[in-house]
Amino acid sequence: PLVDGNVIRVLSRLQALADDPKAAATIKTHWRLARALVESHKEPSSLNQALMELGAMVCTPTTPDCAACPVAAQCLALKQQAADPAQLVTRFPTKVVKAAVRKQTL
Repeated sequence: PLVDGNVIRVLSRLQALADDPKAAATIKTHWRLARALVESHKEPSSLNQALMELGAMVCTPTTPDCAACPVAAQCLALKQQAADPAQLVTRFPTKVVKAAVRKQTL
């Protein structure tokens, strides 16, 4: 499987994974989940492409269209939002604060 940013977002929301998506353990988790999904499908490449497109077109970073999502019934992040509207789907995956770029002068 291919695990790009779109797939990470979809899997993070489906499983409500709040861990740092850049952490080694989280990366392994995403690869394990993607591998299990893709390998269990009769057309692995089609499923992998579908996951990438789902993340690009429906499960977007800031304005996901959960009403149009074909896996909304299985989405743990959406279930958490339904239970507590303050817990938005968009909190997954966790936003990682980037370190400030150091300026050096010679």
